[in-house]
Amino acid sequence: SHGSEVVCGLPVLGVPNPGALTSLVTRAAGLRSTAATARNGHSSRSHAFCELTIRGGGKLVMVDLAGSEGRGDAWGHGEGEGGEERLKEMKEINGSLGDLKECIRLNLMKARGEGGTGHVPYRRSLLTRLLRRGMEGGPGVKSLFIACVGPLRGSLAMTENTIRYASFMVERSNLEKEKEGFKGVETWSGKKVSKWVGMVEGGKYKKLAEYMVVSGKQLKNMWRGDVIKRLVAAGGSDADAEWIYDKFHEIAKKKGGKGGAPKKTTGEKKVGGPKKDLYTPMGGECVENSGK
Repeated sequence: SHGSEVVCGLPVLGVPNPGALTSLVTRAAGLRSTAATARNGHSSRSHAFCELTIRGGGKLVMVDLAGSEGRGDAWGHGEGEGGEERLKEMKEINGSLGDLKECIRLNLMKARGEGGTGHVPYRRSLLTRLLRRGMEGGPGVKSLFIACVGPLRGSLAMTENTIRYASFMVERSNLEKEKEGFKGVETWSGKKVSKWVGMVEGGKYKKLAEYMVVSGKQLKNMWRGDVIKRLVAAGGSDADAEWIYDKFHEIAKKKGGKGGAPKKTTGEKKVGGPKKDLYTPMGGECVENSGK
C-alpha cells in the first residue's frame, strides 16, 4: 500500500455484505488480547485497529485504544499467575499512549504556529505510526475523536487527562478550518504583505513597506483609520494609505481572494495565487506486527 504503513502478515479479506462485515469484526474482536486485573475482569491489553478499504476509493480506519493505567490500577499486577505479563502490558500501553499524546500536543503547537522545528515523533511507537495519516490530516482526511470518561471520583485524574487531549484535537480542528477559510492574499505572512507594498505601482510605496509587516489576515481585518495612522506616522500621506488599503481589499475580493504571492506589478496587473499546501504521503513501509 503506497504512502502508508503496512502491518506485515495480516490477510486482506473481502466483505460482500453488511452481515459479513459484522461477522468479521466480531471474530476479530474475539482475537483481541484481554485479561483479568484487580480493577477489571475483562481488561483490554492491546489496542484494536479495523481498516476498511471502500470499493471505489477511500478508507475507513476505526481504532479502539486500550485505557491507560495508573498506580492504583497496577495493584496486584506483579503477583500471581500472569502478573509479570500484566505489568509488561501496562508499560507498553502507557508508553504508546504517551507517544500519542505527545504527537497530538505537537500537532496543536504547529497549528498555532508554535511548532519550533515542526518535527512530530510519529516513529516512536507502532501506534503513532499507524495513526499518522489521521493526525496529520490533509485533503480528504477527516478524524473523529471519541473520549471515554468515567463519572467516579477515582477516575477524575484520568477523565481530566482524556478531556484535555480531546480538547487539543478540537482546537486543532478549529484552527485548520479557520486556516482553510482564508484564501489568497489573506494567507500572506507579514513579510509577503511588506514585499507587496514595496512593489505595487512600480515601487511608489517602497519607503512605507517596512511599516506594513502585518499578516494578510490582520490587514484584512484592520480598520481603515488604523492603516492611515500607521502610514502617515511613517511619512506617507492619507492618499497613500487609502490606496494601499483599498487595493489590498480589492485583490482580496477578486475570485474569493485568490490573489497569491507578491510579484512586480503596476497595481493594475493581477497578482497570482500561492501554491496550496498538499499532504505529502509517507513512503510505504512494512512494520512488524508485535501483537500489541
